[in-house]
Amino acid sequence: MKGKIFTSAAFLILIFSQHFYAANNETKKTLNKRNYTPKYAQFNINNISTFIYNNGKTDIDPNGNSGLVYPKGSNKTVMFQSGFLWGAKINGKVQVGGSTYTQGLLGGRILENGAAQNPDEESVRVYRVRPDYKSGDLSVESSDENKSIQEIYNQYKKDWNEWPAKFGAPYFDTDNDGIYNPEVDVPGVPGAAQTLWYVANDLDSNVAKELYGSTTMGVEMQVTVWGYKDFQTLDNMLFKKYVLINKSQNTFEDTYLSIWCDPDVGDASDDYVGCDTTLSLAYAYNGFESDYVYGKNTPTIGFKFLQGPIVEGASSDKAYFNGELISGKKNLPMTSFIRLLKNYGTGFDDAWLGNYEGTLDTYNFQKGFDSFGNDFFDPINNNVTKFSVPGDPVQKTGWFEGVDKYGPADRRFIISSGPFTMAPGDTQEVIIAQIAAGGDVETDRLEAVTLLKSYTNLAQEFYDFNFYGDNFSSLVPPKVKAIELDEEIVLTWFDDENISKIESQENSKFKFQGYTIYQFPNDRYHQYEAKEIATYDIIDGIKKITTPILDFDGNTESPIKVVKLGSDSGIKRHISIKKNYLNPETQLNNGTKYYFGISAYFLYNNFSLLPQVVETEYFGITATPQLPKPGNSYEGKYGDYLEVIRDYHNLYFNVIIIDPTKLKAGEYKIELNNSATWKNLTWSLLNSNESTILVNQKVVVKDSLGIVVPNYVYGLEITPEVFDTTKTPPTKSDIFTFISPGAVIGNTEIAKQQVDEINVFPNPYYGTQVNEVHQFDKFVTFNHLPNNARLRIFNLAGQLIKKIEKNDESQFLEWNLTNNKNFWIASGIYIVYIEMPELNKTKILKLAVVMENVVQDFF
Repeated sequence: MKGKIFTSAAFLILIFSQHFYAANNETKKTLNKRNYTPKYAQFNINNISTFIYNNGKTDIDPNGNSGLVYPKGSNKTVMFQSGFLWGAKINGKVQVGGSTYTQGLLGGRILENGAAQNPDEESVRVYRVRPDYKSGDLSVESSDENKSIQEIYNQYKKDWNEWPAKFGAPYFDTDNDGIYNPEVDVPGVPGAAQTLWYVANDLDSNVAKELYGSTTMGVEMQVTVWGYKDFQTLDNMLFKKYVLINKSQNTFEDTYLSIWCDPDVGDASDDYVGCDTTLSLAYAYNGFESDYVYGKNTPTIGFKFLQGPIVEGASSDKAYFNGELISGKKNLPMTSFIRLLKNYGTGFDDAWLGNYEGTLDTYNFQKGFDSFGNDFFDPINNNVTKFSVPGDPVQKTGWFEGVDKYGPADRRFIISSGPFTMAPGDTQEVIIAQIAAGGDVETDRLEAVTLLKSYTNLAQEFYDFNFYGDNFSSLVPPKVKAIELDEEIVLTWFDDENISKIESQENSKFKFQGYTIYQFPNDRYHQYEAKEIATYDIIDGIKKITTPILDFDGNTESPIKVVKLGSDSGIKRHISIKKNYLNPETQLNNGTKYYFGISAYFLYNNFSLLPQVVETEYFGITATPQLPKPGNSYEGKYGDYLEVIRDYHNLYFNVIIIDPTKLKAGEYKIELNNSATWKNLTWSLLNSNESTILVNQKVVVKDSLGIVVPNYVYGLEITPEVFDTTKTPPTKSDIFTFISPGAVIGNTEIAKQQVDEINVFPNPYYGTQVNEVHQFDKFVTFNHLPNNARLRIFNLAGQLIKKIEKNDESQFLEWNLTNNKNFWIASGIYIVYIEMPELNKTKILKLAVVMENVVQDFF
């Protein structure tokens, strides 16, 4: 950990006339600099805590000291500062922009008129959101940032409501309308535990020159930083997406993008650096066995190119860009890695800040040369290379720190990718993982390097699969239907096309494992609010699925977290719900809306580091338990088994009532084909009276996954069960029969008899009720109404205050407690006169209302 001291280097100009390399070249040359204080927020949702500023400055604290703390809460740091750079030729002249020790950027967008947004506007800031801020534990942020929990909460709420989605900030579009709505949508990278976003530009020429003397290039940079928690390995990294837009009228030729950093792994004076060209990874580690800050258990810190710039490729290539896979393009990997040596005068010293010589130095570094533009050589094999110290310090192979003449010291490095061209209006996107590893009592400095590389593989695996995987896009949730019964909800997912697609899913990465059913408190269906109700999984011995960790050798240790808990229950495609799982002491109430979601989950075949399951998004559905609608009557109940009469006793058909509202009374028979083998044996369902084929030629034996596929008809689930496949199969002469009860739908006489069941709730109404979502959402609900009804509501003086016409298929009607002029009614007793012309019936109800005084809680 250190605070850098910037000293004047003016006197050294007298010594070096052609090229300047400062002995302590962290110098800032004073320009006519704008008086601007950048705004910042902290990323600190997992094991990493660091600072993100809206002018590109990163990983340094506001006091100018090392700012990336790892592990969080230890007060030990692995990074002094880092930044993002770009370099290009414009009309033949080299220009470089971005951020290192100084920043060539100011916060804010480049507006449509080509001017820069005022960086002092309140909206020009680093936005930070987490999806569970309302219910999550904010005490860790409170402690880490030395702020009150209320301050943390208020800022999360503000950034949620003001999330700049229309300017490029990512969000989950819950209602798929293409417009960010803070009441419905979820800001941030979908699935991330914390997301930060800001935008900056380089239009201020004086500020742009502060970096390396280059003039403004007309670049807008949008930055997204996000991470995950409770994922063990992923807890040790954060992700950064840099979107660069050329908003100038010039073409950028031979463009390079780079990550620059000054890593300080504990003490600043004893670091080594390295790279792994096969992983597009650059990293820093301790040069000695023990560090002044960390002791013998020093961590590593590294940057990994997950997605490099997009360029033209072969027709067989595919590139990642803007959330899509694009054919005929490719992403560039790390194309150079330059180790910067402080005070050695080797051509690999720090670039000169605030001077155009620094632009030329940096651009040469980006291209993989020394600062003079010369090739450099690998001292082990004497070959020209663009990668400093790419060897393996653990296995002691190749060129790694310690085999040349430079001992542990204060290091920096630049990791670059290019070249490419950016025409006016072009956009490039680069995604980086910043990863820490080790730092615990069981890991020394070299073991931490091995662990870092393991984490790097995970980061790429996780990114490819969860953000761009072709296979992941094919994973869909089942289509769910709700059957609304008396104090009961039955969910079913029998959709043939979707079920076949889901349950047949198996490839080199994952295979179908089961379904999970959740309850939610509202129709936003946020993951962090989900309450698991049940899991139905394949009978294969796989029950508890866990997340393992790696030790420094890359071997798995004992699992440390259960991520999915099955029971070998067998696959079911329906469930009856009678209680409120968000409040398990209560049963479902008729007339109350409840929210459920169902997902399919799949088992990873190969990924040893990830949580070993991938789960689809939820298929959300709203359901309201209720008595049968007027005129309806159901003879059966969910879960009732029907007796099957059979001629052959080695095969049985389980017939279960699933949907009492769809039953058709009558006798049914099951016929078999003539087959010499069980594999080819099929069955069909017929209506005995009409000989109508209802289910045709369905197989009897299990499918390839061991799942018995049931069939669904007339509210019944029919599933064959074979007791012994070594015996001779039955023949067409073997008959199976059963009798089904029925459902009466829309019977007028029954509806007339049910008029007495019409009611209103809550009654009395005391100012509010549990189903209201805010203080202005007031209503009572009438139930058991026919499709067509007229309600007239009077006060005790006989004055008509409200008239409501009902003309829909729901048995419910909500009244918002307003009169005919849309003003809230006064407290009192009301008489409700209900006319039902189609039934030639009327009903009179009394309703007591006690209104509360409402004061606006916003202005």
